[in-house]
Amino acid sequence: MKIRYKLWLERNEKTIFGKGREDLLRSIDELQSLYAAARKLKMSYRAAWGRLKASEARLGVKLTYSDGHGKGLHLTPEAKELLEKFDRLEHDVGSFLNDYAGIFSVSKTKIRNAAENKNFKDIKVLKICLLALLALAEDYNVMTFVDACSTAL
Repeated sequence: MKIRYKLWLERNEKTIFGKGREDLLRSIDELQSLYAAARKLKMSYRAAWGRLKASEARLGVKLTYSDGHGKGLHLTPEAKELLEKFDRLEHDVGSFLNDYAGIFSVSKTKIRNAAENKNFKDIKVLKICLLALLALAEDYNVMTFVDACSTAL
């Protein structure tokens, strides 16, 4: 079993950074042009510019700069640091979820048998991992699932 997820950063329910903006910054870094980056990502220049400016405004830092000599667009040190931190976050969350993917393959029969045999180790592991997932996701649907498991157990 594999746990699938999407990760992005928000402030006041507005996207600051995520996979799409990561791809945009990496394309700008590679091609040194917002126009070329937008074309590569099959998006309009206006959409790319809007996302870049929205992220800059919400973060309060510039993410790109022009050298002023027509040599193109470059990433600021803040943008490079953001990419590194986002990569680390994606890696850490992915590793965490992959480590616990097997927990969701626990069948109702196994849980029932564990409860009947008073083998509370399996039940505790399941609860702890679900609560950890909840802490990462802050998702009501996960909480509903945790509550349902808690009452069932």
